[in-house]
Amino acid sequence: MQSSDRSLADMQSDMLLEMFASFTMIEIIMSISAVCKCWKSLSSELTMWKTLDLTMFRDYFRSQHLERANERGLLFFKAALNLGGHKTEKLKFDISPDMKDGLLVYAAERCPHLKHLFLPSLLLLTDQGLSTAFELWGSTLETLIISLYTRQPSASIFQIIGQNCKILTVLMLRVCDLDNQISSTITNCLPGLKVFVLRCDATEKDALKNLLDGLANLDELYISISAIALATDPFGLSEILAPFQDESIVQKASMLRRNNPLKNMANCKAIFLPIYAIAVIGASLYCLFIFSDVYSSSSSSFSLLSSSPGQSQASNSSHRTNSGNPSLAPISRMENKLVKPIWAVPPAGSQKMPPRKAFKLSKKLVQQRVKDNIIIVTFGNYAFMDFILNWVKHLTELSIENLLVGAMDTKLLEALYWKGVPVFDMGRQMSTIDVGWGSPDFQKMQREKAILIDAFLPFGFELLLCDSDTVWLKNPLPYLARFPDADILTSTDQLIPTVVDDSLDFCEQIQFAYNVGLFHWRPSNSSKKFVKEWIKLILADEGLWDQQGFNDIIRRQLGPSVDQDSKLTYAYDGELKLGCLPVSIFGGGHTFFVQKMYQHLGLDPYAAHATFQTSTEAKRHRFREANLLFDPPSYYDVPGGFLTFKPSIPKNLLLNGEHNIQSHFSLVNYQIKQIRTAFAVASLLNRTLVMPRLWCRMDSVFFAHPRDLTGSIMRQPFICPLDYVFQVNIMVKELPENKFGPSIRFREHSLFDNPSMPQKVKDSWLDVDLCQEGSQGCQVSSNTTRSQTGVLKFPKNSSEQTYTTVFSSFKTVKVIQFSSMRDAFAGFADKLKEEKFRSRMKAYMGRWCCVEDHDPPHIYYDIYWDEKPDWKPEPPQTPEDDHPPS
Repeated sequence: MQSSDRSLADMQSDMLLEMFASFTMIEIIMSISAVCKCWKSLSSELTMWKTLDLTMFRDYFRSQHLERANERGLLFFKAALNLGGHKTEKLKFDISPDMKDGLLVYAAERCPHLKHLFLPSLLLLTDQGLSTAFELWGSTLETLIISLYTRQPSASIFQIIGQNCKILTVLMLRVCDLDNQISSTITNCLPGLKVFVLRCDATEKDALKNLLDGLANLDELYISISAIALATDPFGLSEILAPFQDESIVQKASMLRRNNPLKNMANCKAIFLPIYAIAVIGASLYCLFIFSDVYSSSSSSFSLLSSSPGQSQASNSSHRTNSGNPSLAPISRMENKLVKPIWAVPPAGSQKMPPRKAFKLSKKLVQQRVKDNIIIVTFGNYAFMDFILNWVKHLTELSIENLLVGAMDTKLLEALYWKGVPVFDMGRQMSTIDVGWGSPDFQKMQREKAILIDAFLPFGFELLLCDSDTVWLKNPLPYLARFPDADILTSTDQLIPTVVDDSLDFCEQIQFAYNVGLFHWRPSNSSKKFVKEWIKLILADEGLWDQQGFNDIIRRQLGPSVDQDSKLTYAYDGELKLGCLPVSIFGGGHTFFVQKMYQHLGLDPYAAHATFQTSTEAKRHRFREANLLFDPPSYYDVPGGFLTFKPSIPKNLLLNGEHNIQSHFSLVNYQIKQIRTAFAVASLLNRTLVMPRLWCRMDSVFFAHPRDLTGSIMRQPFICPLDYVFQVNIMVKELPENKFGPSIRFREHSLFDNPSMPQKVKDSWLDVDLCQEGSQGCQVSSNTTRSQTGVLKFPKNSSEQTYTTVFSSFKTVKVIQFSSMRDAFAGFADKLKEEKFRSRMKAYMGRWCCVEDHDPPHIYYDIYWDEKPDWKPEPPQTPEDDHPPS
């Protein structure tokens, strides 16, 4: 009887499993597994758990147009790990801020039988996190796919893999440059590799020799290369083919155990050698299939992974069968091999750059950089070189190299040439300094934009032109290709979305200006006609802003729609087809940095353009707050070290009552008083202050508005940029010391979250707790040390002398963090010193804008508001009162 019961139970279980298999992963997690313990246990045994893909979970929620799609996708991915991780053999992560140690180790602990792992980014992972995860997977992992394209390769990564993954036989690697050091490390740490797939931007002969010599068990070697850094002729075929024409490399490759693309080259006639070499580089079947899809901007599938968490197993099976066919390799994506790689500096020993005429804009020069008939361009003068390098760096991080930079002065031209950035001479001899937004020189510089477009369009290439204060976060070219009929696709200054998905905005509903700092042009007759009229208009009136002229002409006629689906509209002369890029994913200074519109809509942003700011330094700081500016290593490890603190904000100041001017200033004033003390302590200790996050309750824009922007998706309270309250351009300026005292260095609130922050800085950390003097453990002496918990007790309202006495023992500590800045400092004893410090603090403060129906419409922030009992947030009552607080 018992045996019969068990058989019946087994039959029921089999029937349930068969039924469960018809559901998607999402449905299993949300519904089936929640019915009862028995169903949860059964659902955990489904074969669908063998492959888990974080990207596909997120894509599912994006397709449903749900809020916080990324967060929902991650939540369900973790749920899948908990439910079926013990069955998982193939695991794919994505490129996102979530890809940190905690998530990797979380997965490792729940997937003990993992065989295949895809890590598209190691940027935010530490050696400790990698070591913990690979130790758990060491006895099962067979295939590893990793990208070091956004992280400087180090020997420790491969050492960790080699020490733990004893049966690893397949390594697929994406790296910028394959040099001797990397290849030697791989051969030393992973001698058991049988299949090695490599995609890189440049390689060397010796590096290839190292791989072929050191990997004794290697059966298959696949290489996809965008350019070879060997020859002196930068655009010649010899540069590409050199390693593969090397006799010793061909001989070694021919000895691989299985048929290798290099093998048959040994017996080829010389005349056919370039053909075979190009085939190896551009169309190695397995390699190109993997990397062209895995690293493209689309969410293409990889053969080891399922295509969707919502697809059936039958669908997955079909996908695997097709993906195994080499004939499906996307050969059309082959990279332009005639392009000199970005950042490839001139050969050693070069002392002279080519004559200036070699950099003259021409179709031939542009053709060397064009890919898929499109070129991406920015321009500027030497004052914006860091923006330009940042612009180039972000594009190359996305594996985009069909770009050019226009130099408006000789100094920038020479500097970019020596850094290996493709540059052309605009022949304008502009000033090399920051001319300032809105100035006559700025207007003159911006008018060059239309002239530049007019010069490019006759070449017959598509042009994506953007200002240098733009950061590219995702490859935009596939998105632009979705609208092949558009003559112009333009960004806008719109603050309110007209759509909530990734389709184009409705141009007719745009209430603000079309922004000429980022737009895409096709070389059609309509666009050529338009740009010539635009040039004629702005050259006829020196006071006319180029953007205003653009809007005046293109809005001359607006509508009707070109079709029902694309949202393209006829504009200008009734023939030009115009599209408006959605502000949610082609963000500006407000929609990206303040509203964070893409987050609220669950979309992946393509670009961040630092609009709505007139200060260049404020633009830099916003990029830094978002971890989007590539600063040199010295920025993250400063002399004297850093000072930071935990701001204290009562809940009622954040949430109670209406969001209005009064509640906003109450919240901000509470914070800036603490920041004032922090600046004083940083000055005393000669440390760089890491600013805290600033919370605001009211938005600040250049026009009058009520409590919030009607129709926007701003959520209050919100973390506001530093330039909302402080004048960043004044804070970085060298103010006269005789009036403002010594300068006080500062950094953005997100500094310690930046992947470029050295671990050695974060490891050298001292926590300081404020205490009541005389209480237990709160004594002061020159020998004051940390408590057993590693925390230093420090008296409230301490004097300069006390700070000097105590912290002289901690000068070598990189980071000192105070638990609070409330009552942390009693004030400067020297009255003159105090006066200079007060002058500096007052100079730092900005103003809020704008009050409705009042002139002047702004209200000044007062960092010493607490010393004025009658202080109220009010705008100046007369023009004579319109000045910062005294």
